[in-house]
Amino acid sequence: MPPSAPTPPPRRPAPGPPPAHPTLATATEIAAWLTAAKCDDVAALDVAPACAFADAFVLATARSARHASMAADAVAHALKERATEGGHPTPPPVEGAPGDDWLLVDGGRVLAHVFVADARDRYGLDRLWGKGGEAEEGRVGE
Repeated sequence: MPPSAPTPPPRRPAPGPPPAHPTLATATEIAAWLTAAKCDDVAALDVAPACAFADAFVLATARSARHASMAADAVAHALKERATEGGHPTPPPVEGAPGDDWLLVDGGRVLAHVFVADARDRYGLDRLWGKGGEAEEGRVGE
């Protein structure tokens, strides 16, 4: 019996642009929610190339600590509503306490940072992580 012919290698898909981060849509949604909550200077940053624990950061400036708390709660509530629709009703954790000048909403691979203006300037996440690349939508709400 002659040996069977070797199996040809599987066909590779045609080259094309890399797929967008699946979390980019979530970052854009969070940015829109923060804009609706009247936050200023809302920016969605694609940090995936430089960060192992997140794909995107959404940064926003609140007018006061109370405003920051309200905006972070609004994002957490919206993420919980969306998760409930998908069958995962666990609310996202919010790091920080009411009255703090920096609150973080953990949306999984997208982290929302809500600052009071002086805290945003002091911690400089825009400068630190902005080099990772702004998301395709870039600054939102301008």
